Amino acid sequence: MKHKTGAIKKFSTTFLPQVKNATPVEEHGRIVDYLDVETEGYASTFAKVTPEDRYGDYILPGAFSDTLETYNKNPIVLKDHVNSTDAAAARSLLHFEDERGLFVRNKVSNAPGLRDLRFKLAEGVINAYSIGGFFYYLEDMRGIYKIELFEYSFVGVPANPDALFNVRTLNLVELKHLINITPKNDLENIGQIIKSGNVVDAKNLKTADRIITKALGKEPVQEKKAPLKRGLNVGGLKIIGG
Repeated sequence: MKHKTGAIKKFSTTFLPQVKNATPVEEHGRIVDYLDVETEGYASTFAKVTPEDRYGDYILPGAFSDTLETYNKNPIVLKDHVNSTDAAAARSLLHFEDERGLFVRNKVSNAPGLRDLRFKLAEGVINAYSIGGFFYYLEDMRGIYKIELFEYSFVGVPANPDALFNVRTLNLVELKHLINITPKNDLENIGQIIKSGNVVDAKNLKTADRIITKALGKEPVQEKKAPLKRGLNVGGLKIIGG
C-alpha cells in the first residue's frame, strides 16, 4: 500500500531506557561527574506495544528494516533533537528492530560540556528517548509503515502517559539527505509533499522545489502561483497536508 503523505516528526515512547553504566568521579567526598555513561532501551515501539498515540497514529513492525543501513553511516544521538555540534551527545553503539520496536544502546561522550546531561542520566532525571526522521503513512493516514531515521535524542519524560508526537519542518540539509536515500519511484510523491508548502519552511520552499525538481531530472516550470500557506500549528503539532 502506498503512502499518502509524509512528515518530519519526533516520536517519544514511554518505554523507558536504562542506564547500563556510569562511573562516578569524586573529589573531596562528593561526586563531580559521571564518565563512560551508557544507556539502552527502546527508542520507538510498534503497535503491539503502543497501539496508538494520542492522535491515533501507530507504527508498524518493519518500519526501520530498510532504512537503518543509512543511519549506520552517522549513528548520532542528540539532545532534544537540536541539530548542532553542541547538542551532539552520543554515538549509537547498537540499534536493531525486534518484536517490540527499535532497540538502541549508546555511549555518551565524556566531553566537559555534557556533564549536566551525564548527571541527569545517571540520576534518572532524564529517562526517555525520542526519534527524529521522515515518516511514511499508509492510506488510512494513521499507520506509519516506514521511517527514515535521522537521529534519536535524549529528552525529558513526556507529560502524556501515551506516546507523544510532535512535528517540525524539514530543513534543506535534511531534504538533500532524504532525496539521497529515497528510491527514484518515490521521489515524485516526495516532490508533491514538498510543494504542498507544509513540510519545508516557507523561506526555503523555492530552493527545495528546485532541489527536488533537479533530483527528478526535470526542468523547472516557470509559473505564477498564489502564495502557499504554512501548515497549521496547534499546540506544537503541525498539520501535514496530503
